Amino acid sequence: MPDISRFGVIGCGLMGSGIAEVAALRGLDVIVAESTPELAAAGRDRVAASLDRGVLRGKLTGADRDRALAGSPSPTIWGSWPTGSSSSRPSPRDGR
Repeated sequence: MPDISRFGVIGCGLMGSGIAEVAALRGLDVIVAESTPELAAAGRDRVAASLDRGVLRGKLTGADRDRALAGSPSPTIWGSWPTGSSSSRPSPRDGR
């Protein structure tokens, strides 16, 4: 099985933000594609709040949280989808 170091998530609603959070906590370089900067910011805030709750409950250390959020807003969690990657990358939206 190949080593995975980069992980892409399309959409950062409740499910996408949870997936991005788990992958970032596992040390992966997570790239989230969202349709607007506002939605990307809301997703990042959702992940940060969840990580903060984990620290308060004793499930994570502050260092774990900081590592997962390192480099934000990019490239760790909030970068754009890399050009030339798999054909499954998101298509530009046409005003929808």
